[in-house]
Amino acid sequence: MTEKTISYSEKLLIVMSSFTKNMMSVKTSLDVYNALLKTLNNLVEIKNFAYLRYNETLENKLEFISLSDDLSIDENEFYDLALWIIKRGLPGIQSIGKSNFLFIPLNKNPKILGLLVVELSNSVDSIRQEDIDIFNFLKFQTSMVLESVSLYEQLQKKNEILENLYEYMQTILDSMDYEIAVYDKGLKTTFENKKFKTSQKLSEEVVNTIKKLVSKTLETSESQILEFEDLADGKSVFYSITTFPVYFNFQDQVMVILRDITSSHELDRLRKIDEMKNQFIATISHELKTPIAAIKAYSETIIDSIDELDSETLSSFLKTILEQSEHLEQLVSELTDFSKMESEMFELNKEEFDITKLCKDLIVSLQEFASSRGVELIFEETQPVTVEADKNRIRQVLTNLIENGIKYSDKNKNKRFVKVSLERNENEITVIVEDNGIGIPEDLKEKIFERFFRVNSYLTNEVSGTGLGLAICKTIVEKHAGRIWVESKPNDGSKFFFTIPVRGD
Repeated sequence: MTEKTISYSEKLLIVMSSFTKNMMSVKTSLDVYNALLKTLNNLVEIKNFAYLRYNETLENKLEFISLSDDLSIDENEFYDLALWIIKRGLPGIQSIGKSNFLFIPLNKNPKILGLLVVELSNSVDSIRQEDIDIFNFLKFQTSMVLESVSLYEQLQKKNEILENLYEYMQTILDSMDYEIAVYDKGLKTTFENKKFKTSQKLSEEVVNTIKKLVSKTLETSESQILEFEDLADGKSVFYSITTFPVYFNFQDQVMVILRDITSSHELDRLRKIDEMKNQFIATISHELKTPIAAIKAYSETIIDSIDELDSETLSSFLKTILEQSEHLEQLVSELTDFSKMESEMFELNKEEFDITKLCKDLIVSLQEFASSRGVELIFEETQPVTVEADKNRIRQVLTNLIENGIKYSDKNKNKRFVKVSLERNENEITVIVEDNGIGIPEDLKEKIFERFFRVNSYLTNEVSGTGLGLAICKTIVEKHAGRIWVESKPNDGSKFFFTIPVRGD
């Protein structure tokens, strides 16, 4: 009886099924390597193995985190070969002495993560091109998992810092001049700040009103805000009660912020702040749920229908998961930037670069996105202009302004454009991003640089975003000792300007 030959698609499905099963329970970087090694057992005969972590601070750049007792290699030859392969970024089979080794580099461009090395028992001749393709697939998928697990491990190492932060936040909350409490599903408080604990003036009516809002928040998973008048000792006392859902210790809970807003001036101020905050919370919740829902849906489909999906469909699903992951990463990055700015931990890494080339490269990279919206990108190219600034942050500002021009284009116009130009003065450079989009009303031109504010909340609901983009741009520009402003009229378009000094000092 002849042995049945397994087709490439069958082999790929077997490997994917094994990979998914092995990766389901990983918790550490070592678990990820072990899961990859188990998966490789479906393809090759493994004699020995080694796991290596990439560490830029080391002389050899690589450090062993686990290896077989019987693994014997010439370290000088091995390190040079391993470094070449890991920087090349592609799996490969190499001979060292009398042994054949399979190298699988793990990286997520441009970040290098590690390397799996397997000493093979079987002949190199038995390895086909289709096996190399599968090694590439495993490299890509494992790198994504390893990066996530590595980030998780870094978070674990910060537990002590977080504990200190918890005490710090407790002190801050206790020092606040209004009541803060967290309620569970039984409408019992699980946390009270000092002001809430010692408050003697909350009437039964106020307490009952708080519990009703808590119940509604638990039922709808949405924030609630109420301005409430309480008659205490014949006098009117006005409160602002804000509730929003929180998830802690595997339980749905509700945080309550109670403020005495008897002063009419305070009432108006807090109403505006609460409106912005609630809008921001709603926006962030929506923006984060959208990619998460897509990732979950496509992942569940792959898991449930892995045997029924052809490679083209599977590739399409994985591409969607990757795109949504990158979108989610961008949202988290924006929130992280905002958090750094709020805590004054925002630093610049200045270098000399040609801002003309930066503009040109950005126009090229955003061309496809602009074309999909029917928008023409124009760059009025000038001679090279060297500036000393944080290149990545300036790119972030330019990208945000250009993308906004594309997103807020006027669909009623036959010809839509976004134009970038530069003006050089003696000591500074002015960057201009102009569009003929929907424009901005006069009374909103100053507000658009405020945190949480989104023009589309007033003009259109078709554009996604956190409302932090222009606030971050403003911080970046001002951190460079520059300034940013806008000239705009509704229906005529907008022209954004920002300046940065030519010299970083």
